[in-house]
Amino acid sequence: METRKRNLLAGIAVAAVGTLALAGSLGFQYSIGSKLAELLPALEAHSGAVVMSYETSTRTSWTWNFKRASDGCWRQKTLTISEGQMLLAEASCGEGELVLSLKQGDKEETLALEGLDGPLVISLADFEPGKLQLRLTANGAKDVEFHISLEDGQ
Repeated sequence: METRKRNLLAGIAVAAVGTLALAGSLGFQYSIGSKLAELLPALEAHSGAVVMSYETSTRTSWTWNFKRASDGCWRQKTLTISEGQMLLAEASCGEGELVLSLKQGDKEETLALEGLDGPLVISLADFEPGKLQLRLTANGAKDVEFHISLEDGQ
């Protein structure tokens, strides 16, 4: 009988500790989740699913190649531009469309990139020196090769 009481008390203790651990874990996840929800808009750099993706970037260039992406999938990068600079974009798309958006404050410019015969020179004369956000959106795009670089103007 004494052994049964001891086992019962041990079982109750394990259940109580497990319940407290679960409650603590859920509380921690909730608090972290609410903080992440506040931070995510600032950290947002992409959306959608991509198959066989290769992406690199430096301070002055960005390359993104992929086999296929979900409709509306996008990636974004921020470059720091100086007066007199321009962007040089090269893109090929086996199917679908690619849209490049340039944004700085309230100013936004959108360019269709499919069907390019060669590099596209993009003037930055309408933008101020400082941070420039680039966003490439793939709509039904397949077999994509994209490269953009910041160049000094002539």
